[in-house]
Amino acid sequence: MQANNQTKVQYIGLLLLLLLTTQCTTTQKASKKNENIQTLNPLSTKVLEVKKEAMFCYKGDVHASVGLNVAYEISDVKIVKLQKQDLEFANKEAVKQHMSGGDKATKTFTFQAISEGETNVIITEIFRGEISKKYEFKIIVK
Repeated sequence: MQANNQTKVQYIGLLLLLLLTTQCTTTQKASKKNENIQTLNPLSTKVLEVKKEAMFCYKGDVHASVGLNVAYEISDVKIVKLQKQDLEFANKEAVKQHMSGGDKATKTFTFQAISEGETNVIITEIFRGEISKKYEFKIIVK
C-alpha cells in the first residue's frame, strides 16, 4: 500500500512539473538579454528604485517532487507587472530520462515597471503546501 502511495506522489510531482514546463519557456537568447536586469535578493534588497519600463527579477528554487515551490504577488499591478516566468532545470538530462528527483530547477519571475509609483512585490517560498518564508520588496518606479 505504501509503495502505491509513493508512486501516486511521484506521478503528481511529475504532472506538476509537466504543467510548469508547458507554461514556462527558457531560451539561451532570453538569458543573454536578461544579463542587465536587477535581481531581487532577500539578503540585500529591501527597496528597489527603477525607471519606468525597467525590468527586474527574482530567482527561486523549485523542486516539485519534494514539494518545494515559489510564488509571487504584486500589490499594485498598475505599477509593476509580471513580464514572464522561466524555469531552468539543474539537470536537463535527468528530466529527459524521467529520473526521480531530476526536476530540481530555478524559477525566474521577470517583472516590468509600467508606471510611476510605489508597490510591493511579495515572494513566498512554499514547502509541501505550507508557507516556509515570505519576502517583501518595496518597488519605487520613477
